[in-house]
Amino acid sequence: MSFKKTLELTLQKLAVSQSLSNYLEQYQTDGKTASYILNIAFLDGNIEGKSIIDMGTGNGIFAIGAKLLGASEVTAIDIDQKQIDISLENSKKLGLNINFLKCDVNDTTGQYDTCIMNPPFGSVKTHSDLPFIEKACSISRKVYAIHNYKTKEFVLNKYSERGMSELTWEKIKIGINRTYPHHTKDRAMIDCIFIRAYK
Repeated sequence: MSFKKTLELTLQKLAVSQSLSNYLEQYQTDGKTASYILNIAFLDGNIEGKSIIDMGTGNGIFAIGAKLLGASEVTAIDIDQKQIDISLENSKKLGLNINFLKCDVNDTTGQYDTCIMNPPFGSVKTHSDLPFIEKACSISRKVYAIHNYKTKEFVLNKYSERGMSELTWEKIKIGINRTYPHHTKDRAMIDCIFIRAYK
């Protein structure tokens, strides 16, 4: 079994909070997507031995994956205490030392080598992803992020405006399980843009 597949299976087994907020646009990043993004960041040389921040961590999937891949220091934030609690539970089961903080993205401080995140898409609250973009660009030199494909031009422009001189992206599909009452399908595939932004 490949290392990437092993990582995917480990991440897929992480506990997920059963109390999610539609207003905060909380959706679980699946293990396959997370391991794909983490593996790219690792091969780029931006995880092992680096300081990592995961903003809007949810169940800690990116933070935990980064630590498993050899990050020297990992900080993960979420505004929802329930998500912090489940993240701590997941990391402790794997014996990982990760700094989980209940924190609004706007109040996040420090400097990091790499930011990895799956922020809100802005479907419920317009441009709710913008504070994440702004903060990521101000506290890290490398950003790996997932955004709604429909907002491609907007988010690419925002990264560029905030000093990210090297931008690469690709279109990916993410599977979203039925999570909220307004969902009509058990599972839907959503078009997303995966962005790598470097200073």
